[in-house]
Amino acid sequence: MITFFVIVIAAFILIVIVVSRTQSHNERQKRKELSGNSRTKRFAKLSEWESERARIRSASSFKGKHYSDYVEEVKELKRRGENDKAIQLLLDLLDPVENESSMRRQPPAPGYYEELAILYRKEKDNASEVKILERYAKLSQKYGWEGKSKLLERLAKAQALANRSASNT
Repeated sequence: MITFFVIVIAAFILIVIVVSRTQSHNERQKRKELSGNSRTKRFAKLSEWESERARIRSASSFKGKHYSDYVEEVKELKRRGENDKAIQLLLDLLDPVENESSMRRQPPAPGYYEELAILYRKEKDNASEVKILERYAKLSQKYGWEGKSKLLERLAKAQALANRSASNT
């Protein structure tokens, strides 16, 4: 009789071990599948991010280069005193700057607007200086940002200069 109970208990323990191992194996499989799915999702998101980044990069390019790659070229044109060429290049670069701003839903990078304002002031073209600074202010406000205060202060001064020159004419 004791032998029978020992055999029953041994069989019971064996069943418990087999069932628990099967459950553990099934749980490991599920975890593995889930981690695989999340990995796939991460790669999908990464792929989406990379394609979005490429799309933004393309929209913010001018003649095959990102607009920020022209900083030295603008500086060189200014050093040589070729302000008209620098102004034209900067105006051409504003479209890619604004494209990137729109796609990222954030204010535009202020550098080229500031450079244009400086060049227009040197050329005594107050109306164009006001126009470019207002363009920057409008885009900055569109995205709920006040803009670079230095440029907004410059806008106020440029408007005063434009009003003075308009009243003198």
